[in-house]
Amino acid sequence: MAICTTTGSQESPTLVSDGTGGAIITWEDFRNGTDFDIYAQRINASGTVRWTANGVAISTATGTQQIPTIVGDGSGGAIIAWEDYRNGTDYNIYAERVDQVGYLYAPPPWITTARDVANDQGGQMRILWNPSGHDVSPNSIVQTYTVWMGVKSTGLMGKTSLIGKNSRLETIASRNYPRQISDGI
Repeated sequence: MAICTTTGSQESPTLVSDGTGGAIITWEDFRNGTDFDIYAQRINASGTVRWTANGVAISTATGTQQIPTIVGDGSGGAIIAWEDYRNGTDYNIYAERVDQVGYLYAPPPWITTARDVANDQGGQMRILWNPSGHDVSPNSIVQTYTVWMGVKSTGLMGKTSLIGKNSRLETIASRNYPRQISDGI
């Protein structure tokens, strides 16, 4: 099975199981003709390439990146570490996580503010959040955000699905009943 057939040398491949019968392969790659970079590819159990043809760029920083090593992340992705000469004086060690669909690690979304809406007897909240790095074009894969709220004293749970992907989107969520709220943007 050809993993990478682009120009330049591809050397020092290593691989790890993806946990579903396939594998993730990483290597040092000289396709830019200047110095080695780190690329990776995932194949399924049938040997079919799952990510971008000729691999996903893990690191294309200035200087040479070489001798990659890889470990599975338990979620169908991997963590890849390598020697890196980007500072031009010494080799350092860098690492990057690539997820099951070939995207480099991005932090998850996080709630920045959760405040009660005044004078509604605890029925609504105003929630502001910053999006996941996977929520940025052109690689956006996030379709919805879901916020779970609970009332400790009664044990009631409500679920509100927040449609939309804009940073710091302001919306109101109700703990009294589930509902979907469009961002309107």
